[in-house]
Amino acid sequence: MNTQTTDRVWRVARMVLVWVAIYAVMVGISTFLPVPASDWYYHWLPRYKLYDYPPWAHVLLFFLPSLPFLSGLTLTATLFVLWRRQARWMHLLAVFTAMPLYWTLWLGQVDAVPLLGLTFLPWGIPLALLKPQVAIWFTWAWWRKRPDKWWIALGGVAFLVLTFLIWGWWPGKMGVPETAGSVYNLSLWSVWWPLGLIALLGALIEPDPDRAMALGALAAPYIQGCSYLVLLPALTRLNGWLLGFVWITTWSSVLMLAWGDAARPLAALFPLTLWAALAWQEHRDSRTMSPSGT
Repeated sequence: MNTQTTDRVWRVARMVLVWVAIYAVMVGISTFLPVPASDWYYHWLPRYKLYDYPPWAHVLLFFLPSLPFLSGLTLTATLFVLWRRQARWMHLLAVFTAMPLYWTLWLGQVDAVPLLGLTFLPWGIPLALLKPQVAIWFTWAWWRKRPDKWWIALGGVAFLVLTFLIWGWWPGKMGVPETAGSVYNLSLWSVWWPLGLIALLGALIEPDPDRAMALGALAAPYIQGCSYLVLLPALTRLNGWLLGFVWITTWSSVLMLAWGDAARPLAALFPLTLWAALAWQEHRDSRTMSPSGT
């Protein structure tokens, strides 16, 4: 092993140790978080109630023996992804005070896992598929730009075949989430189906992974607010008043406290405004960089 390779190995090892230490701190902090975590205690902790998740969810639980380990993972994964995106202090403040982060912690959900999966594509695809209704659209737009897309597709098929060999035909054993037909489902399909169809078509053709994921969040047939966690790192692409405006929309769901379940569709304002803000900022930046400025 040459010197350059040795140095790289040591850099990676140091980085891993640093993040393991950060995770340990976050687990300690999470021990004192007063959250009900109803999804953790009703779905994840009993294990046998995971019929609406792919079977490798049971492998994940081996590394999450109690709720603080899950909450610590949510906090650490969010911080890690922001670090990878070179977030500034304003982005850190916006993300760690955004409603989807609290929503994920409050329910005790595992949306930090697909968040990590999107950071390590293509190897993170199995993690992204754990809760695919939002993350799959980032993967789709990312995959379409890859020169090795068909090798990646072959690897994805090989992974699925392996899961069938281990767990059998598991898609036939999956059920519909209990809250799919309730007011807890924020999907546009449940509001007015043409809106869901428009969002779906937009997600299919959108070339930008973050914007495709925002539209995909609107097009998902079933989604709760905690799934918006994977959208939060896209805030690092915004600045100034635009960042503040999109951040405010992450809290639009609190209007339910005043207006009840009738206000639940307002939670869709966040992915919609995020998509519009990213598109507008890209247009503005392209005009600024053009020679004529027009």
